[in-house]
Amino acid sequence: MLNPFQIDAATIASASERLIELLDQALSDGHQCLGSEPNILALEAYSPHALKAFVSSANRGVDAAWRSYLQRRKAGGHRELLLTREHAEYWLERAAPVKLIDGAWLSRIHHRRTACELRPITRIAWQILSEELGDGDLKKNHVHLYSKLLRSFGLSLPAGDAAEFIDAKANPNDDPDIWAAAVAQLALGMFPDEFLAEVMGFNLAYEAVAFDTLLAAHELKELDLDPSYFNLHITIDNADSGHTAMALDAVLKFLEVGEPCTRERNWRGVKAGYLLATMIRSSPSIPNVADKQVLDIFSRKREASNAAHQSCRAVIGGLRGMNVSAWMHSDGWERRKYRFLQILATSSWVVPGDPDKSRLFAELGWKGRMFGAFTVQERKAIAEWISSLETSKEPSRVVVLWRNFTMRTPQSNAASNVVMTFQRPEHTMGMHSTLAAFGTIVLDGPISRRILATSLWCSLIPLEHAFVCPARAASHEMMRALRVLRLLNGFSADISNAVDGMDEVYRPSRCSVFSLVTRLENANVILEEFDRSRAMWEWLERAAQDFKSNHWFLLGSQYCFVLNLFTNGHLLQRSGIYKEMIDDLGALGSNILQQMSDLQSGERRECQLGYSFVSQTLQKISET
Repeated sequence: MLNPFQIDAATIASASERLIELLDQALSDGHQCLGSEPNILALEAYSPHALKAFVSSANRGVDAAWRSYLQRRKAGGHRELLLTREHAEYWLERAAPVKLIDGAWLSRIHHRRTACELRPITRIAWQILSEELGDGDLKKNHVHLYSKLLRSFGLSLPAGDAAEFIDAKANPNDDPDIWAAAVAQLALGMFPDEFLAEVMGFNLAYEAVAFDTLLAAHELKELDLDPSYFNLHITIDNADSGHTAMALDAVLKFLEVGEPCTRERNWRGVKAGYLLATMIRSSPSIPNVADKQVLDIFSRKREASNAAHQSCRAVIGGLRGMNVSAWMHSDGWERRKYRFLQILATSSWVVPGDPDKSRLFAELGWKGRMFGAFTVQERKAIAEWISSLETSKEPSRVVVLWRNFTMRTPQSNAASNVVMTFQRPEHTMGMHSTLAAFGTIVLDGPISRRILATSLWCSLIPLEHAFVCPARAASHEMMRALRVLRLLNGFSADISNAVDGMDEVYRPSRCSVFSLVTRLENANVILEEFDRSRAMWEWLERAAQDFKSNHWFLLGSQYCFVLNLFTNGHLLQRSGIYKEMIDDLGALGSNILQQMSDLQSGERRECQLGYSFVSQTLQKISET
């Protein structure tokens, strides 16, 4: 599930079903706590003023909690999130499934076929994604920063898009809520059209500065661990000019679109998405009082019982566990003890909520193998700990609540923008055997405005799926691709010491490819023309769906579009395009070419193939 490329129709259907289940659960939990805390469900009818007030109130609540925390610390209180250096490392490892896919819920937003009336809205969301990815600067990339933090204390997890990442042996993290939160984010990203309202609501909640983020930044610094990842979220998500403000602006604009019945359904979807972000725990839980007492007991007993455990063959944790001696070994115990308690709580030794039925508790009593090793008070503390554990609940499989609440039913084409095929068919495309030289301009013109506009629109294909997996974006090569995509989407590729934030929302700085082509031709006409000639571009669409495998091929393809269409002033003049349009296209194209100036320092053959295939396709289309 963490690899958006390794999916098929059955997986897509399963992802949709699971997403709806999680929305059902979030709505159920939201209704259960209605009235006990600030809850978006309390806003029945949509009102811009009421929504702004709600978001402001939620932000003030976090501020108040933070001030209270600082007062407790000033009065001598201990750290509350990260108890020790070892616990901090354990907590950071547990949080990895959600941190290493930062922004995944926005990963397919603002694509070629996004409706015109929604594009100003999805553009804001895409800008947030771009900033999560670092705006083309690796040192600002959130996944890169978190991976760097993990490596700083010697933890090297498998890549977030690798099958090993969900293998218990390579990544022994069995926190169901954390994995559910990660699945929710990935699933939302798979359906940017059908679940757009939910994406908008989720984004509104998730981009707010969280109390846990403030705690983590503060306490990591105390423990001599780099807080940069969390500091960045505190600053970039601010409610004045950052992601909180941007997410709210996007929702307010989104809820102005459509007829009243559409706006009502969208409002309900926004609320469902907001609850999905707030009701599923995405931050690892911390030891409670009972946990701490039991950990203290086991820590004291560990050395005293070392000899007794040497011959003990009992295994705690099943296939992913160890024998008691290995668990209790002094080397690494301070960090390992948190995982030990987690594994013990879910093992066959413990029946959550019922100490009398728990094998562990029985072994502490008369005739048990540990009788006498624990005092009455220690045994009582262990019983209280077992009683405090939540009993497992079977997840509901009834898909009703979300459908009823939002008055919607998933469409059969909900996953139309999801990766379905992966192969680049180099030898079955009917291309000429002679490859056009890299950098050759093959279009001389003139060509019709309709074909020119459609061909320009097709220039959005090569990078369309480049960032569907944030875990793959943390590299210098992907940052180059992001800078190019920013230009295509109408943003600057300049990597400065600041972020655009709300400035770009108020005053969009540049022309996007989409805005330029719709100055040439109506969007519906472009779609009609593309559908008519789609067979000629199908090879590129398929190649683009696996950007990792076809990276250099697709960059070569992108280069050909720019050189033959954007900066080809001769073609544009002969085709009757007015000067302002030629200048705008030329400026955009020049900026893109600047980002791709050293393109052939990569895999030259792949760049050459991509360039040649696009050039030959453009030639064929121009001749029709």
